[in-house]
Amino acid sequence: MKRQVGNKSRQRTHCSQVLLTRALSAVIHALARQIHPSVFQEIVRDRGTEQWRLAASEWWLRHGTLRRCDTRACVQCLKAIGR
Repeated sequence: MKRQVGNKSRQRTHCSQVLLTRALSAVIHALARQIHPSVFQEIVRDRGTEQWRLAASEWWLRHGTLRRCDTRACVQCLKAIGR
């Protein structure tokens, strides 16, 4: 029975995540209709850059900050962030 309870809990969590994602998507679309497209693109670009920097910093910390910043390490970082 514990397994079923865990499954139900996981299903509820997944369901609520789906609902929140849909709600956020609706808010973003509404915002995009209200402001000029170039302003919206700039906002998205800035947020994406910020999120990428945070993800890259986290990756570098997990894989050692003393690693030399070479091409191979950068490619590994980008692949990890892309997943």
